[in-house]
Amino acid sequence: MPFRPYVISNKLGSRTAMRFEKTFPTASQAVAYAKKKNKGWMGLNYNKEWVKKANFEYGAVEVKAGKFAFPKGDKGNKELLRWHNKQQKKKNTINFFDY
Repeated sequence: MPFRPYVISNKLGSRTAMRFEKTFPTASQAVAYAKKKNKGWMGLNYNKEWVKKANFEYGAVEVKAGKFAFPKGDKGNKELLRWHNKQQKKKNTINFFDY
């Protein structure tokens, strides 16, 4: 299944998600594309200080049967952000029974 890249911005205490329209065969290719495109966009439109404060996070979400994993528009981006936050919590949770 293909993967759609996304970027999370953490500027000024609020978090915002944005998806890219292209999809890629692997999550790593999708993330690499997002980093490259976002770097170009930010370099053209913002200064380095703003970009540093944004503290971007990158990821990829699996696209099933050619459909969007989350609805188009800002509602879907908010759902994506909630999903991303849950994934980060899972990564940061320590299961003491694993040791």
